[in-house]
Amino acid sequence: MKKNMFIAASVLLSLAAIIISLMNMKNDKTIYFVNNGKLYDGFTLKINYEHQIQTLRSTRRNMLDSMELNIKQLEAKQMTEEAKYAEAYYVEKARSFEEEEENLLGEYNQQIWKRLNSYAEEFSKEKKIDILFGATGNGTLLHADAAIDLTDELVKFANNRYAGK
Repeated sequence: MKKNMFIAASVLLSLAAIIISLMNMKNDKTIYFVNNGKLYDGFTLKINYEHQIQTLRSTRRNMLDSMELNIKQLEAKQMTEEAKYAEAYYVEKARSFEEEEENLLGEYNQQIWKRLNSYAEEFSKEKKIDILFGATGNGTLLHADAAIDLTDELVKFANNRYAGK
């Protein structure tokens, strides 16, 4: 019985110490958060890369469409051997385009986050922010008062820095 009371008292004291520490930390530190998805989507570099990807997709789609038309023309002329080689080339090219785009998207994503992290660090130093959380919407930050949401401000800051301002 004494052992259970001792454990319960220890747990309560530990919880109280944690709560007091968090309250003191809150008072001593400036703590804010940003919505990572909104930050990412609003960043000009991401938007520029998106346009580049769309242009690349369009160009490649036109190439593949031309290849498909060529295959159909070869089949219509009953040039089955040539059509077979053209189709194999088409399949390889489509696979290659898809793989290259996937790699490019990964590279772009890495570049975007590297730049955003750099801007977030600079932003935090300028604003004298001790802790800047990134909320992803997956439970890493369950609740925060909207008054400490700096997402829009950081998006503007990052876009200005990206633009050289």
